[in-house]
Amino acid sequence: MPRSRHDPKALEAVANTRERLIVAACEEFLTLSFLQTDSNAIARRAGLSTGTFYNHFDSKEAIFVSAFERLASEETNAISQACLERFNQTEGSLAAVAEVFVDTLVKSRQRLSVIRQQAEILLRIVPEVQACKRRVRDLSIAALVNHAQLAGITLVSLEELHVRMHIINALGDALATSEFEQYGVGNQCARQQLIAQLTACINVK
Repeated sequence: MPRSRHDPKALEAVANTRERLIVAACEEFLTLSFLQTDSNAIARRAGLSTGTFYNHFDSKEAIFVSAFERLASEETNAISQACLERFNQTEGSLAAVAEVFVDTLVKSRQRLSVIRQQAEILLRIVPEVQACKRRVRDLSIAALVNHAQLAGITLVSLEELHVRMHIINALGDALATSEFEQYGVGNQCARQQLIAQLTACINVK
């Protein structure tokens, strides 16, 4: 007798298959643009059939959103962990935390440069990508607020945080792709500005 869709083992199998597809999509989109790959390639990378792909995702756009959100969440977690470790190691030195924040962000953005560039293109034409970008921004700000509270640090208003995080993201992407060097501007200046924007998130009044 076939298992019910609500059977725990059946649900686990569905979740595992979906996970394999998301992992494969992450691997594809980290190196190839949205147009360079397709559902067949993602399914093959996951060791599954194209039919199985469409049992879990309606389109390539849908799995792109899941992959982007997964990678962004991993980035937020990596930054949070690195900052927490440095905060504990330096007995609360905010300058040291800012340095490790920038280092971890830029390293992550170098890895994610292809998928982030594609997301910027797609968000103009795919509503799901626009919604995903908002969720990702909310996730990063929520993480910042949560860790600041744990450390006893008061931040600026939520409205200002959104503005500063927008600048921080743009600077991180530009540093990761050496954009400033193309204009004869050293990365050090941009790095200092990134640290300044991060430090300005703290309410010192």
